[in-house]
Amino acid sequence: MRTVVRQELRHGVRRVVAPSLAIMISVAFVTLSFGATAVLKGFVSRAVAVKATRSDLVVTPGEGSAGGLTAATGRTVAAVPGVAHAETDFTRYQSVTWADGEDLSEVASVPADPRLRWTALREGRYPTAPDEAAVDGQTARVLGLHPGARVDLPGSPGGGSGGRQRALTVVGVADLGAAALVVDGRALLMTAAGITGLDREATPDEIDVLIAPGADPVTVRDAVARALGGSAVVRTGQEQADWAAAQLTRHVDVLGGVVLGFAAIALVVATLVISNTFSAIHAQRVRALALLRCVGATRRQVFRSVLAEAAAVGAGGSVLGVAAGVALTAAGVAVLAAFVPAAEGLGLGLAWWMLAVPFGLGVLVALVAAVAPARRATRVAPLAALRPHDAAATRRTSRLRLAAGTIAVGSGTAVLVYSATAHQHLSGLLVGIGGGILTLVGVLGLGPVVVPVAARVVGLPFRGRAAGRIAVGNAVRNPARAAATSVALLVGVSLVTTVSVGAASTTAVAEAEIERHDPVDLVVSASEGHALPAAVAAAVAATPGTRAAATLLGTTVSAPDGHPLGVVSAPDAAFASVWRGADVGPRRSGTALVPGDVAGRLDLRAGATLTLRTGAAGVPLQVRIVPHLPAVVLTGGDLARLGGETTVRQVWLRAVRDVDVPRYRTDVRAAVRGTAGVHVEGSIAERAELTNAVQIMLEVVIGLLAAALVIAVVGIANTLTLSVLERSRELAVQRALGMTRGQLCSSLLVEALVLAGVGTLLGVLLGIGYGWAGAGTLLGGIVPGGVPLVVPWGTVGLTVALAAVTGALAGVLPARRVARRSPTAALAAD
Repeated sequence: MRTVVRQELRHGVRRVVAPSLAIMISVAFVTLSFGATAVLKGFVSRAVAVKATRSDLVVTPGEGSAGGLTAATGRTVAAVPGVAHAETDFTRYQSVTWADGEDLSEVASVPADPRLRWTALREGRYPTAPDEAAVDGQTARVLGLHPGARVDLPGSPGGGSGGRQRALTVVGVADLGAAALVVDGRALLMTAAGITGLDREATPDEIDVLIAPGADPVTVRDAVARALGGSAVVRTGQEQADWAAAQLTRHVDVLGGVVLGFAAIALVVATLVISNTFSAIHAQRVRALALLRCVGATRRQVFRSVLAEAAAVGAGGSVLGVAAGVALTAAGVAVLAAFVPAAEGLGLGLAWWMLAVPFGLGVLVALVAAVAPARRATRVAPLAALRPHDAAATRRTSRLRLAAGTIAVGSGTAVLVYSATAHQHLSGLLVGIGGGILTLVGVLGLGPVVVPVAARVVGLPFRGRAAGRIAVGNAVRNPARAAATSVALLVGVSLVTTVSVGAASTTAVAEAEIERHDPVDLVVSASEGHALPAAVAAAVAATPGTRAAATLLGTTVSAPDGHPLGVVSAPDAAFASVWRGADVGPRRSGTALVPGDVAGRLDLRAGATLTLRTGAAGVPLQVRIVPHLPAVVLTGGDLARLGGETTVRQVWLRAVRDVDVPRYRTDVRAAVRGTAGVHVEGSIAERAELTNAVQIMLEVVIGLLAAALVIAVVGIANTLTLSVLERSRELAVQRALGMTRGQLCSSLLVEALVLAGVGTLLGVLLGIGYGWAGAGTLLGGIVPGGVPLVVPWGTVGLTVALAAVTGALAGVLPARRVARRSPTAALAAD
């Protein structure tokens, strides 16, 4: 039987190309996911080690300790025998006024001992006084900062600056190197005294220790731990680096798990493709297998021979896949090193099991996919070799399969509806995934019934010509073959549609929530008691990228609690042009739109009366609460009734669609730069970050699913090629009866289009349901009225178009092959 297996593999190379390619893509995907995870872990570990390994010992707060570390802790550590130097290390996040406006930045202390400094000085020097600072190289490059520049930051009310704005002189530019990976955003380096001057209650994040020459680090570590009495954790520098890397790389593990999940999807699709391929090969080899039985081969030998072929195909594809995965990982490292200098010299970090596991999975997938065809091969009777061979004969779908498929579809749909309406969030999502898998299994089980019906619908536009009628007839005549051809593409398209619909529906909900909480893109407002100069307000309204602007006049009045309260007014048309929230309707004289926080402070309810005063006389107004209003808004007539001086207090902005948000915010800040007491806030950045995050996630996920789609296309091409070989005599008869080569090619292309269209149509319908159910499960309990169904028709349309193109391409090769054969040669073939 070994000779038989070798001969089959040698003479049937074309038949095993497609399953080998499917396995290669899947195994390469798994290998790449392992490699990418290992490389990212190595990069993160290197970034953390840059700082931690500068110290001999690192003292950090204990998990159960109260109050954390203090200056006294540092003195205690410094007094331990064997400790040469102990230095407190501070890190905090606070708002810093840079050249382009305020931004939340990391403020870290620079070690006084040069041996502990983990940054590389690029320009100038390190700060030595409390009013000096160094900036990170990336920020300096973006903002054009050099020694001598100035940045401002507010002092804490409890700090030495008394809460006033504090000016810092930039004295140096420091390169963070690989450690930039663990620094979020912009970084400012100061002395420890400078940070404690900002906030006297600031506590150290860690204490970095250098031990005396000749001292044993472990012995000193234990002595420091005893001196602190368990109130802190003491680690060596390397132990601290390993611990910090483990904390940070948990996210990498999650990312690796997600990528492996998509690799598993690719393996499932590959299993379907390989199973369909071996089933088609088995259908062609019925007489050959029967002849083997006639010459004495047992059922067990036939079963083993089919599995041996599958194992050989799996091993070959797996070797190629592992090699491709390693090559892609190496290419990724090279690209990373080219764009991130800190990654230079980074190795692949691939362990032996990261190569063995993908190889084993590839072989296992091939064997699992071949089990069913191998079992069918054992049921071939020896007398089948003496009968006329009808390879195109159809297999009837059993009633048990139909009943099981119907029950699975019904049960899975019920579970999906329950998960989408029960609002169990993450636990409900797991239930919904189970329901989706059950539904998909049911659809696959009903494929021989559903696919022919769908093929007749999809094939309606082609029935006007003889080639089209023949193609549709061929597509539905063998339901099992048609279902097997369409199923792989069905799975791939349904996954892409699921992700697209889920992302679009989730984004719509998130944007609605953002608009409800922050209904104005940007609000430029003067602080209480100040006004916006008319020229500044005009410059803000004229900022490039502005779709609409509302300039609000206002004044300061006395609220019922005696505190000053700013009120503004804008015409209805201007108000509506910038307002993104729920429609507030026409405003009436005598009514005040009151923000929710002001209503809570004054203990107001909707419909209550609010009396505002600018002098002795008060103006009573009926309260209408608008939760997230930027200010108390009156009509122009009511503002005039209050009297007093009115000035420009706020400018509300609505940006054009697809505006460059960072640039737009920078331009607005530039328009108010130099004007005291002006604040710029709003939801545009949050909305843009959400949209960008969802778009990036969508692109990444669809990119990961592309592997499954490629495998599905390979499956369609392979199944069509094998079905053409299987029907060579039938097609020769059609040629002998007068069908031209062009008509034959057209019929095969239409058949490929119809089968691809069926898989796409069913995949889109399933994906829309899955995507909506997933979004409803996660967000249904948060959103009043449930999650809307949002279908991104652009993405769905592109998927359908790509499926049509790939379907046509899948039919080109078999069509050309059969067209080149003469009718007499095909009729003579057996």
